[in-house]
Amino acid sequence: MYLTNQNTHLKLKVNAMEQQIRNMDQKLLDNVLEITRIPKGKNENLEELSSKLASKLNIEKRQVSMVKRLKGMGGKEGVIQLVLQQEEQVNQWIRAARRETIAMEDIIPNVTNPDVAKTRVILRRALT
Repeated sequence: MYLTNQNTHLKLKVNAMEQQIRNMDQKLLDNVLEITRIPKGKNENLEELSSKLASKLNIEKRQVSMVKRLKGMGGKEGVIQLVLQQEEQVNQWIRAARRETIAMEDIIPNVTNPDVAKTRVILRRALT
């Protein structure tokens, strides 16, 4: 009986620790914004892309600390992550993106396929 109780107690502790780790992982992403539906280009310049996006949203580009593209899973295109200086700036970008429809052609002007050019770009909060 003692070992069963101890095992149950340890399982509860492990679950609590796993939850704390998930919470800490999410906290690290509080100031990260993800941009989806932008295909990777040959000579992709993420700094320029983020500048165009900021301009389209009437937001200062200097809020962006870092821009990177994550590798996609299962053959899918990876998202672009913008690391902003503060968590509130993520909310500001998302609110601006809700007010302004952003098509791929707004950010990447040389898109040749008209259907792809009209594809809406999505901004969202990064999640674990």
